[in-house]
Amino acid sequence: MFYHYLTIAFRNLLRNKFQSLFTIVGLAVAFYCFGFFAYFVHGYVSYDEYYDKHDRVLVLCNDNGKYVDQHVSEYQIRDLQQRFPEVEAVFRYLIDYSISLERADGGLSDTFRFIDCDTTLQHIYEPTLLAGNWETAKAADYSIVLCQTRARQLFGSEEQAIGQQFYGTPNMDRKPVGSQKDYRFKNLLGETVVYNVRAVVEDLPYNAEFFPFSSNREKLDGWLLNCRVKDIHRAEQSGIEDFYFLVPKYDFLQDTYYVRILLRKGTDIDDFCQRLKDAQISSQTAIDHTSSKFLHMEGVQLRANRIEPFHMNSRESFWVFMAILLLPGVVILLSALSNFFHLLLSNILMRRREYTLRRAHGAHTFDLWCMVSTQVIVSLLLVGACTLLIVKICNPWLQVGSFTPETEVMLGHTCQHLGLLLALGLLIAWMAVARIRKDSLQESMKTSTGQKPKRHIARNILLGWQLTVGLFFLGVLMAFFLQIRVNDSLILPQLTQAEKDEIITAPLYFSADVNPTEPLDYTLLREYKEALKAIPCIQNVSLGDGIFSNSTQSVTLNDETDTITTYHMSLSPELIQMLKVNLQEGQWPQNPEDGIVIDRNFAQNHEVGVGDHLRILNYRQTYVITGIIDNLYENTTIVTPNRNKKEDCCYIIYPDLSPVGYFTCRSYPGQADQMRQAINRMFKEKFAIPEYANLQLPSLRDKSKQRNDLHEVMPIIRIMAYIALFLALLGIYSSIAADTTSRRKEMAIRKINGAKAYHIALRFCRLYGILLAVAMALAFPILYILIDWFKGQSTFRVFFDYGPLFWLGNAVLMLLLIALAIGWQVWTISRIQPAEVIKTE
Repeated sequence: MFYHYLTIAFRNLLRNKFQSLFTIVGLAVAFYCFGFFAYFVHGYVSYDEYYDKHDRVLVLCNDNGKYVDQHVSEYQIRDLQQRFPEVEAVFRYLIDYSISLERADGGLSDTFRFIDCDTTLQHIYEPTLLAGNWETAKAADYSIVLCQTRARQLFGSEEQAIGQQFYGTPNMDRKPVGSQKDYRFKNLLGETVVYNVRAVVEDLPYNAEFFPFSSNREKLDGWLLNCRVKDIHRAEQSGIEDFYFLVPKYDFLQDTYYVRILLRKGTDIDDFCQRLKDAQISSQTAIDHTSSKFLHMEGVQLRANRIEPFHMNSRESFWVFMAILLLPGVVILLSALSNFFHLLLSNILMRRREYTLRRAHGAHTFDLWCMVSTQVIVSLLLVGACTLLIVKICNPWLQVGSFTPETEVMLGHTCQHLGLLLALGLLIAWMAVARIRKDSLQESMKTSTGQKPKRHIARNILLGWQLTVGLFFLGVLMAFFLQIRVNDSLILPQLTQAEKDEIITAPLYFSADVNPTEPLDYTLLREYKEALKAIPCIQNVSLGDGIFSNSTQSVTLNDETDTITTYHMSLSPELIQMLKVNLQEGQWPQNPEDGIVIDRNFAQNHEVGVGDHLRILNYRQTYVITGIIDNLYENTTIVTPNRNKKEDCCYIIYPDLSPVGYFTCRSYPGQADQMRQAINRMFKEKFAIPEYANLQLPSLRDKSKQRNDLHEVMPIIRIMAYIALFLALLGIYSSIAADTTSRRKEMAIRKINGAKAYHIALRFCRLYGILLAVAMALAFPILYILIDWFKGQSTFRVFFDYGPLFWLGNAVLMLLLIALAIGWQVWTISRIQPAEVIKTE
């Protein structure tokens, strides 16, 4: 019997094969879109709940009333443990975003992302141990607890990773083979650091507090035990006051940590947080970087908070955010489900006469439900298979910024959602059977459908809904596209897109002779600069990357006492030539001693000009304003803190820029690719860089896109719009296909009575014209409110024009898409031959 039901189900699918195929694929695509948004919602809702003790772990931070800082000193930690016995354990850690390690056997390794922590890691978080021994890792110095993925990548298996040794180096890529210089890190006692892999654990889940929602290439590689945290304690005991270790000298306080505490079972968290606040644990140790001496800071208060994924004002705000995040996926899924269940119910109701005959022969309600349910199960299994295939194939290519969702997790979520949909489908099947059972046998046998034909009110409502959703997302897509165009045009508008592609930035630190921890040797840098200028396809070279590097400075004008805060940039003559900076008034200074230039906004905002004096307080030097240039700073950004104020800037001209880690090079027209290849070749030959090393040489156009945040969210907006439009057009195509098939005899009679082709086409197109008008009336006001709100919330200097042409363009584009969806079917039925139709009747 079940085999018979399966045969009937597949026959029904093949009866309208194209319509069934489009509906199944459309629902699968919508499910993938819904699953993508549900992935984030699920991750945020269950944020950092992967370990059993998560409900007893709190984060410690310092609060001075103006800002909150998670750096907590050792003094505060010890005071906390003495005064609060309900604190079961304290977890100290220091985040090292990247540590370059060199394998002790001579093989080169990669840059790792480690967290340097103490041994309470295993007690609080209890990561699953795959290889090695926890006691050995906790007892030995400089132990590496490697994560599973990294261990397999480097050594093939978890077991083979145990016992492997590494040396810490400033950067593996910068050390050429055979170099005599040794930049291996040493600890505070002067000992060479040797790391040993002593344990391998499972990877952190994607929604863990440490590196949450990071891209696959930025996942945590492992933990370091008994390293910096223990070195600080040993240095304290040895009387060493210089705690700079493996970090730049401008890093934050070196005797402070990020801290998580574990409370004992039964402790009231809210009561503990209040008592901690009243306890006034406010002392903190810091370092004065000017004298390298310890200071004692007051005025900060130790706080304990629950770990939250967002800094929301309340839990209500968090759930509102989650609802907004999930809303696009739900809307698209409902649009696809309306298509799917409309087709499914239509197939079921069209077989009412068959069900009636089975009832007459003694079939029970359960038998009819099994028959209908088989149709539902087969359809949804095909949807599930298609969805899982899409997840497996497309997921690695889908990114939000630099983040790619984990395929295995999304597959698991998709299976759960499909299970819920299957339960819903079986419930709808039961409701359909119950509806059929209400009809009398005599009434059901009158027509093939069991009732007189009616208007397709429900179907038209669903089509109107789908058109509204599609038109809304089309408008959002067009709005983002236009705003991106406006934003890109604001960044250095004096340069064309081709000229921006010709300007690239190249890193400085590729030689073992250049130690990144020491000041740069200008003689050596000028040699590198001349080597770059000798490349035939390079037109100009400038030392530094001051295009987007700027800071604020406090200045005074004409020896007045009032202080002005303005932006400050350094430029070189070569960079000025590359960027086509226009001098409006005065002249260029040859060096900083000759004077300074300002932009047009500075001159207008502060009513100064050529010949006036400007004193930079941080530099303790007074400059003469020698020239006024275009608003270069304003043209390197698309946003401003205050849109009503024109940001101003002053510029110091250096023959060679103060280095910030890059050369800026410009090629001759049309030779940008050749320039990249030549620079890659020169760096790899001159500095003995491994061939597999990927040298990043971004163009000015690439860096401009990085400053335009809309480029990161545009792929998601594009995908949502494409899916919504696909589902809307799929519903229209299914509707017009069903109409033209069922009304062929009617159209033949009309042609016999003298109807022209355009009369017949008009009868079919009129409905979709009405539906489009209704969709515009619903979608455009909502879209207008959204765009107007976005304009009020954003800080864009220039917002795109969403006037009549914007709305008309969206309507015309949607009309063209509808015409493409129904054009072939309408053209076919308008050219039917009545004699052929009569023969088939």
